[in-house]
Amino acid sequence: MNSDQVPFVSEPSFGMLHPYEHPVHDWFDTKTSGWVANSFSGGMQLDFSSLKREGMRAVVVYILKAVGAGVVWAMIDDEKHVDDNPSSGSEHAHRIMEGPQTLGLQTTLLLSRDYKCKIAVSSVSIDIHVAYPKGYYL
Repeated sequence: MNSDQVPFVSEPSFGMLHPYEHPVHDWFDTKTSGWVANSFSGGMQLDFSSLKREGMRAVVVYILKAVGAGVVWAMIDDEKHVDDNPSSGSEHAHRIMEGPQTLGLQTTLLLSRDYKCKIAVSSVSIDIHVAYPKGYYL
């Protein structure tokens, strides 16, 4: 960013990625049923408090979306200005992936002060697998 630019109020100012010293090569959490489509409260809550580091604000994870096609959203657990029912036509700020039946990507998930975030999906047929984080941001 140039010195004459002002960051957005909600723009995180992360420093360097801090890798975990001994990363776990497995799924941190998985959800394959029990979804409520287009609903953060009927979605998946990820709790990274067991992996917390003082000041941790975000984690870098690999997420695999399998079985059903559609949209996946992520939000900070205690985020107040976000509707509980995201719409694939209008909720773009929290969209982390959209696509065919199987799609995987590495992404950064922002965390609440108690190290949680929520995942929502557009279709109940979607399965989500979240790998253990490879690192974190302060």
